[in-house]
Amino acid sequence: MIRHFQKTGRPWLLISSNALSVEPDENTYRLYLPNEEDHAARISSFSTRASLNWLLDVLFAVCFQRDYQANRLCKANAYNIIGSKE
Repeated sequence: MIRHFQKTGRPWLLISSNALSVEPDENTYRLYLPNEEDHAARISSFSTRASLNWLLDVLFAVCFQRDYQANRLCKANAYNIIGSKE
């Protein structure tokens, strides 16, 4: 997948630990998560997933806001399609 994204020339975001050895190109945004996190010392494994979920929610909100009106209409249209009883 990484090679495919690199060939497209479009910007993309790689969320990984810095233990992953991928050569970034000029279209790559990288977000590193700690690879030395001690999961056994956490209260629960849920906290790691919740943190990642929060991060993805923030990224989605930022992208959604970039073209808010068009995205809001697209979302409303999708809900209309899902909600129709035809």
